[in-house]
Amino acid sequence: MCSLCGALGKGPSWEQEGDLGESARWQLRREAMQTATRMNRLLAASRIKIVANSDHGFVVSFPTGGVEIATSLGEIWHLLSRRNIPLPDPLAGS
Repeated sequence: MCSLCGALGKGPSWEQEGDLGESARWQLRREAMQTATRMNRLLAASRIKIVANSDHGFVVSFPTGGVEIATSLGEIWHLLSRRNIPLPDPLAGS
């Protein structure tokens, strides 16, 4: 799985035992911020901005002033698809 996929979850998934610990939480936040940075590069032409938010996942801002919340990268993709925004190829910018 690439670093863009699943970088920000809603805490430990069912197969993980116990608490992630403070250092792991910071790692998840760091990865979410990196994901938002990469997505912003991919979506620069469409003027869509994505910000990692520790309470909600990602906040997606559109050039029209609209804002939506997405909890994962997959949700961002579905959101863009629903709004008929061309999906960028994440491998093209590598």
